[in-house]
Amino acid sequence: MPKEIKNFNKTITLYQYYVESEDSLSEDDVHEKFDPFLEPDLTDEVDIKISDVKLGEGGMGIVFEGTQKFPERSVAVKRLKKRGPRYESLFKHEAMITGKLIHPNILPIFIFRPEGVQGPEVIMPLLDGQNLEHKLEKNEIPLRKSLEVVNQICYALSYAHSRQVYHRDIKPENIMLGLSGEVYLVDWGIALDLSKENHVKRMVGTPAYMAPEMLSGNAKDVDARTDIYLLGAMIHRLLTGKTRHSGNSFPEISVQIRKSAPHIYPKSIFRELGLLCNKCCHKNPEKRPQTVQIFQAELIDALEHWDTMNLIQKGREQIEELKKDTSSKEAYPTFVQARIIFEQALMSWPTSGTAQRGVINSILLMLEKLLAERELGTAQKLFSDLLSIAPNHPKVPSLQESISILEQRRLSYLEGNTEDEAELSREVCARVLTNLGIISVAGFLLTLFTGRIVNLSDQDLFLNALIPIVYFSYALFRHHSFLFYSRASKTINILIMATLGVMLCHRVFEYIYSSLIPERLAFESVFLILFWSNMIARYRRAVVLTGIHTVIAIFCFCWGAYSFVFINLGMILTFFAASYLWNERV
Repeated sequence: MPKEIKNFNKTITLYQYYVESEDSLSEDDVHEKFDPFLEPDLTDEVDIKISDVKLGEGGMGIVFEGTQKFPERSVAVKRLKKRGPRYESLFKHEAMITGKLIHPNILPIFIFRPEGVQGPEVIMPLLDGQNLEHKLEKNEIPLRKSLEVVNQICYALSYAHSRQVYHRDIKPENIMLGLSGEVYLVDWGIALDLSKENHVKRMVGTPAYMAPEMLSGNAKDVDARTDIYLLGAMIHRLLTGKTRHSGNSFPEISVQIRKSAPHIYPKSIFRELGLLCNKCCHKNPEKRPQTVQIFQAELIDALEHWDTMNLIQKGREQIEELKKDTSSKEAYPTFVQARIIFEQALMSWPTSGTAQRGVINSILLMLEKLLAERELGTAQKLFSDLLSIAPNHPKVPSLQESISILEQRRLSYLEGNTEDEAELSREVCARVLTNLGIISVAGFLLTLFTGRIVNLSDQDLFLNALIPIVYFSYALFRHHSFLFYSRASKTINILIMATLGVMLCHRVFEYIYSSLIPERLAFESVFLILFWSNMIARYRRAVVLTGIHTVIAIFCFCWGAYSFVFINLGMILTFFAASYLWNERV
């Protein structure tokens, strides 16, 4: 391990071992131990073995597979089909243009050998893949992906144009696709380098894609807009499966090239892509996108809008499903999905009227179902959303009227329902009080007829207080919503429960701390007086009942032996009087 490593952000290299070991090891030892890649036959000459495997063939060249020894790698070797000074000059021209363009989407040249074994040779990387035309013929690439390939080669063209180099032969055959996702624009054999002078006037290019100005063969007529025409013609090939120009003879095709008439695309092709093709292939270069960057921006917009339209189509399918759903409960999940899809489309394409109409239509369909089922709450929220999106929609007034009618009906229902519930609460409270009175009467009569009215046991007194509390507790559990419906009902029931509870507690304490005798029950008459005195604020007749219970209290204290009788009569009177007064209350 190297000594004195101080910076842990730097790479430890083999050179550090060599530097630290050079004083203690001989040069041979250093080579053997620390330089295993060194070969004894390494020279400055390029050692490439070329096989007979033919990788491809173009207009004037053939590409073979080869192997380079240093560094060890597979390469592609391009040679001339036919040797001769003119061919070699053109071959050199292509090599020099390609060699000066260093870009990720342009296949680089490793070596140019003017004097190869069989003439000039160009050594290039061996690309494991196929050209775009081959994939199109085999249906191995979807349209969307092939358009992304066009977008990729725009970067290469933009770079080449910045160096005054124009390809002049853009077509699917000259786009190579690697298995690892590489995209290369190849075959710069007829590229025009306007940074050079003395250009030969020759018509070159592929007639099926050719721009009108290329027919003249004049280099001055060619610029970036020529390559843009070729890009449009290539997209035409991707969209339709046919070349932009076709015919049985060159004169026939040349007429089409000169006219460059707009093509009428079927409805199955996204409109913006068709418009872009016709714009790029306009016979007047001034009417085309003026730079590759402008073309690329329009292509990206068209692709994004196309993706959005595919999304909108899914939304339309959800709309059709929404129409089929019968109830609002079944329809709501479909509505949510449709609305989300259209809103996503609007985010991608804010000016899309189709996406906006999709949002509106989904809301309208759901509103109709909700209003038909009188689902007012959700309908009000969706109507608010509709007003924020399309306040001037023609259906807004009728929907607003429908919602107003539902609101009025609901208000009337709630008012009627409130009156019904109040009446029911009064009936329940009165019935419970009446039942308490009946229970008290039954208990009193039972005690009277059994002859224990004077000689009462502790058990009789406890049961006499406990049974009404047990029933009232049960009634509270069963009918608490009605017994506590209003403030008045809540007050009277709390007072009754408190009075019964205090009376029971009084009997328990009397039994624990002294003997529980009837005379001491006279104090319970005071609890009844307190009950009715609290009721005076709500019932004027409670004054009379307070007076009656005051008289009962006097009887209890004067004739203590009969206080149990007076207390029971007071309780019976309390329950029946409270029931009567509650029934009268409006």
